Amino acid sequence: MDAKVTTLKADVKTPPKQPAIVLIPGGPGFSSSTWGDTSFLRKTHDVILVDPPGTGGLRESENYIFHEVVSALEAELQKLKCRMVLVGHSFGGFYATALAMRGFLPHTQLVAVSTELSWHSHQVASQQRSEIPNIDRYLEAFYAHPSEENFGRWLELLAPLLFSDDKREAGMEVLLKDQFSGRSFAELYAQAYGYEQGFSMLSEFSMHISPKFVIGGEKDAYLLPEMLESDASKSNCKCALISDAGHFPQLDNPKEFAETLLTFVNSN
Repeated sequence: MDAKVTTLKADVKTPPKQPAIVLIPGGPGFSSSTWGDTSFLRKTHDVILVDPPGTGGLRESENYIFHEVVSALEAELQKLKCRMVLVGHSFGGFYATALAMRGFLPHTQLVAVSTELSWHSHQVASQQRSEIPNIDRYLEAFYAHPSEENFGRWLELLAPLLFSDDKREAGMEVLLKDQFSGRSFAELYAQAYGYEQGFSMLSEFSMHISPKFVIGGEKDAYLLPEMLESDASKSNCKCALISDAGHFPQLDNPKEFAETLLTFVNSN
């Protein structure tokens, strides 16, 4: 059973097999389609696909405030009444960590995939991005007019950092076809990174007492693997790097990604 959880409804007819794997997309602003092929996970576990407000064709939120989005997701997830593994990709790792820290589900396993957990990781990723000519100009254009066209132009410049050459075409096809929320990206990204001290979930992730795990791509040229390994070490947890994969390991190498995630889930 696949249940798509949104801030509007939870399409769940029966309780999922436990623990259910909850997949929270990143961006912010991407939908659940950016998780790609989940068939490997669904062989042994139920998969709950999360579409945050404004994504996946849902209506936009009046205001995108981080903790309000988390509260909306929490309200829907509580309806499932089952054990869960919270898995967040990129910015979705912030959502997953914040949800885990609320304590509404005891003994929740937590997985951050390609997430800038520390402010230092974000600074390094920003430096990688700043070396691309004109990319900040396109990002500013997107902030001024958060349209799909402006986002696509910015994303195409960023693509060499997100995907290796042989994975780029397929990966970008998924991202450019996604039912993306430009407003969500513009407002939430500005909240997270638009001030001097920055946004960090490293302390919250570290304090999570149930099993936790960091996954990344060994070829990620945006969020460098050594940053993920450093954040994992500071959080007293393991980090696994998916071979032949970049910033979206679930798209680049779905079989190894699923095997790695399930090894963690089933051993804890």
